Amino acid sequence: FADRNRNNGVYLKGSDHNIIKSFDINSNGLSGIFLENSNNTIINQTTINNNNEFGIDIKNSKNIIMDRNNIFKNVLTGIRITDSVNITIKGKYIENNLGSGIIIYHSNNVTVDSLSIYNNTFHGIRLENSVYSVINNSKINLNKNSGISSLNSNYTLIKNNNITSNSGLGIYSSSSYYNNIEKNLGPGFENPTQKEYEKYFINIRKILNKSIYFIPYDGYESNKDS
Repeated sequence: FADRNRNNGVYLKGSDHNIIKSFDINSNGLSGIFLENSNNTIINQTTINNNNEFGIDIKNSKNIIMDRNNIFKNVLTGIRITDSVNITIKGKYIENNLGSGIIIYHSNNVTVDSLSIYNNTFHGIRLENSVYSVINNSKINLNKNSGISSLNSNYTLIKNNNITSNSGLGIYSSSSYYNNIEKNLGPGFENPTQKEYEKYFINIRKILNKSIYFIPYDGYESNKDS
């Protein structure tokens, strides 16, 4: 257990080759886990909830694997990644956090795979100033803003996801380029033909000066199921 501490539940700074496994980390004064300048770390099969900041906060780190963790009811975002490289998040749940499910800032090569991300108070996943992110095989539902929000983020692959019943847009993208969005399920982007896809994005780029709002073809901007 790592609970009810005044600061972080687990804090690693300048520490490499760590394994955090099968912990219950909850009700801490700051974040559940904070990694800073720490590399080659695995966080596995851990429950992280009810912390006063982030569930997991990763800063200036590389080669981090988060696998089969349950992250819920944290006061800010479930997982925040900042200025980091080669991060993998896979398996289990990120739910009911009071911020977004996952935030990725100024980071490269972040992979989100086979997650359920739902009922977070802001976005399911937020990308900002990041490149080469992959969001794959995940369920992103019932978030109170967009399912996925991308700002100034390039070379992102969003594939094989179920993105439904979010209060905002399914996928919102602004000033983001060279992204590949394919084979996702949800209102408005059920795998259009290549001709429809090209026509839609050409028109939207002209209107919005190359910023893309991924909205249904009939112009209805909500991602709610009807």
